[in-house]
Amino acid sequence: MMSRDARDASFVTAGGPESQYARAMGRTTTVAALVLALAACDVARAQDALFADSYEPPPPGGSTVVATPQLVATLRDQFHESWLASPAVADLDGNGSIEIIAPRSSVVVGWHLDGQVVFRTTVMGSRVWASPVVADLVAASPGLEVAVAARDRIYVWNAAGTLLNGFPHVARDEMRSLAAGDIDGNGDLELVAVTTTRLEANGQRDILVAIHHDGTPVAGFPRTRAEPRVAPRPVS
Repeated sequence: MMSRDARDASFVTAGGPESQYARAMGRTTTVAALVLALAACDVARAQDALFADSYEPPPPGGSTVVATPQLVATLRDQFHESWLASPAVADLDGNGSIEIIAPRSSVVVGWHLDGQVVFRTTVMGSRVWASPVVADLVAASPGLEVAVAARDRIYVWNAAGTLLNGFPHVARDEMRSLAAGDIDGNGDLELVAVTTTRLEANGQRDILVAIHHDGTPVAGFPRTRAEPRVAPRPVS
């Protein structure tokens, strides 16, 4: 069977409809090249405008050579297996030493780099899907807090591994993502999770769950709650 390149070449030499096809293909290629060239010009103009406004382009250089990774530490748990969550790295207790926090099945473990276990908690259910959130959720409390979503529950512990009041917060199974952010603009971080079980009530449906650091729902979340919705903040 003739290859596409050979077939296109035969269209050019054969004449008739085939050569018309080839010319059309050539016009398409020309148009595509023109679009790319115009895009490149726009990028160049944008760069000129950016650099003219006191910005400087990055210095040339770099290398294609990458250093061979070196094993620094091996951190061990018992029989528990990780699901899909990535570990978090932070100075959990504020002592200047970095901790590595990772969910493993129904256990959340924190190590120092020397392998010492400095944080260990458990959750109900079979797994923690999403990566842990390590953040200053409670400004009045020393250190950072650790939050995870496991099946239908959200857990928050302080740096010492003590579960905060109001947790676990029970929502819907299964929550597979978790994030922290000040979504209501009050200066405190809230936790936002997404569930795979759709929430349906009051003629509405939603998959978002948002709670404060005391475990109470954020006003307007989920949308299916029978309460006035909070007007969105204007984007500055």
